[in-house]
Amino acid sequence: MQGDTAADRPGRPRQAIFEERGRFKAFEPGEEIISAGDERTDIYFILDGEVKVIYLSASGKDIWHNLLGPGTTFGEMAALTGRARNASVIASQKTHVAVVSRAEMIALMQADPSIAIWLLTEMAERLHQSNEMVRSLVAQSVSQRVRAELARLAAPVAGALDQFAIEPPPNLSEIARRLNTDRENVSREVSALTTRGILRKEPDRLMILDAEFLTSTSSL
Repeated sequence: MQGDTAADRPGRPRQAIFEERGRFKAFEPGEEIISAGDERTDIYFILDGEVKVIYLSASGKDIWHNLLGPGTTFGEMAALTGRARNASVIASQKTHVAVVSRAEMIALMQADPSIAIWLLTEMAERLHQSNEMVRSLVAQSVSQRVRAELARLAAPVAGALDQFAIEPPPNLSEIARRLNTDRENVSREVSALTTRGILRKEPDRLMILDAEFLTSTSSL
């Protein structure tokens, strides 16, 4: 159910480029790396760990946008446009990054067009993800979005055939932020799926008893 990471996809520049030219920084879980409105224009390359990208709505509510892992970048939009950051980036686990300045990145792209192509591909992929998120918010019900997220989080149980689980059990508040809904809506759907025998709650994991149901009823 869980797919390949961005680092597994082809077309990424060598990590060595960032390791050779970048400044290394480490961030603890929950630590803010970029703040919305920040006028710095550095590009960050994730060496290991994971970050979440969050927008701030007009009413001041955090809107979850994306989750990025090793082999991906963030901050490239501000680096190319020179504008202030339009989103905050927070480490969701201990994360190490290599930071390259805007001037260094432009010089790299001018010296090696393949890096410019890679960066454009990265931005196009990010735009596609944004479009998919908007599509799901407009076209899918909360129940469909919760089921799709549970299916995304599920992983095969080691040593068991055709069994899936989310280990440790998912944080419902985090899922709610990710789906831009309320925790109560997520809890209600998880409880309903448990009552129907689709899920089973265990102390250290959430068992997915009918993965096909989750995927088939979450699609448009």
